[in-house]
Amino acid sequence: MTFHSFDICIIQNCIKSQYVYLNGTYCIFLRKEGNNYIVICPNDIMMRSFKIKNNNIILDKNKNIEFIPGGNSKKVETRAISIPINIEERIINCKKYITLNEDIVIFYDVDNNLQTGNKSMKFGNIANESWNNNNVINLKNMKNDFISLAKNNILNSILKK
Repeated sequence: MTFHSFDICIIQNCIKSQYVYLNGTYCIFLRKEGNNYIVICPNDIMMRSFKIKNNNIILDKNKNIEFIPGGNSKKVETRAISIPINIEERIINCKKYITLNEDIVIFYDVDNNLQTGNKSMKFGNIANESWNNNNVINLKNMKNDFISLAKNNILNSILKK
């Protein structure tokens, strides 16, 4: 079974007493990391990690929409699989079934991995505004844009002399 970012999943098979209450809970799949699935649950303030071998999450096929890989749409084989083209539709779909904790934001880190953070973090307000507009900020793109802007400013100041 393949999971994609922003898939709606159901937690199952938790047997430790402190986690049994999670069984049957809907969550948003964020990413796979080694032998673990990383998800965010409604109103949680931290991501949760589930071992793949324990079969702790399953897709809710009735609540998901198609994952369309991002990247170059002309060459399917070169598409990046981590960021979907239909991210807006997938986020809208997630919001139908799951409410994030009011202090949590979701963003792509500099390695294009989905992460969660607090609204009070450096880019928290931007990430929150982006989520409210059915999008996710990408720190890698922000970093690259900042570097380009800095290079252009330096180049322009040299050329003006």
